[in-house]
Amino acid sequence: MVAHVPRQDLEPRLGERHYEIVGLTPELTLRLAAEILADDGRLVGRVEKVDLIPLGIELCRRDPGLKNHLAGPWPALLDVAAAGG
Repeated sequence: MVAHVPRQDLEPRLGERHYEIVGLTPELTLRLAAEILADDGRLVGRVEKVDLIPLGIELCRRDPGLKNHLAGPWPALLDVAAAGG
C-alpha cells in the first residue's frame, strides 16, 4: 500500500507530492533505491559528490526561493561556493 504523506521538511512542491510505501523498513528502502538506480529505464539518477555544489548553485540561480527551504549547512555552502570561496 502506498500512502500520501506530505512532508514539511521538504521543498513545498516536493513535500506536498510525497508518497511512502507503508511498512517499508530502512533496509528495504535502500534495496529499493539500489534497484531503481540499477534500472536502465529509471527517471532518477545518482549525483556525484563533486557535482553537488555546482548543481546546487545552478538550481538556486534558476529558483532563488529554493534557498529558503535548504536545511543544515547547505545555504552557507552554496553562498561560499557562489562567491568563489
